[in-house]
Amino acid sequence: MLTHNLATAWQWMFTREHSTSRSNLDRRAAIHGYDPIDDFRSWSACRDRAQFHLGRARRAKDRGDYRAAAREIKRALSYDDTSEAYFLVLGQCHLYGNPVDRAAARRSFEQALAINPRNAYTVKLLLEVYDQDGNDQAARTTLERARLAGAPDGVWRRELEQRRASQALTA
Repeated sequence: MLTHNLATAWQWMFTREHSTSRSNLDRRAAIHGYDPIDDFRSWSACRDRAQFHLGRARRAKDRGDYRAAAREIKRALSYDDTSEAYFLVLGQCHLYGNPVDRAAARRSFEQALAINPRNAYTVKLLLEVYDQDGNDQAARTTLERARLAGAPDGVWRRELEQRRASQALTA
């Protein structure tokens, strides 16, 4: 997993801005072009547009229309990519949509975790993907990272201890 993250980081750093090989999600959202103090009106407009598309994406997701939800959340991310909520919805679209794309779901949940590692829902969804992939090491690393970041210790401590115990039995 660390190798994947390092390779992805290097690819991201050395890909030019105007390159067509970069996905839309790798580009910076419009909100980064405005200062929240000096240009609050424009910054706030970006946030409002993103929230509008997030609402549309959530309603589409609730209807089971994951394709429309993914389209709306990508629009939201073009305006604002500073909240884990956008990446959670996108990951759910990839995880529960047809066809299922667990790799894209994992990337979205990992981005959400990078923004807020204490969010228990993000940890739960990411663990679900890791369990489906059979990646116990990544699951343990995610749990440890969440606990170190200040996630509620009660639930995750027990989960981490169970995963460590199952690793010890198989080793």
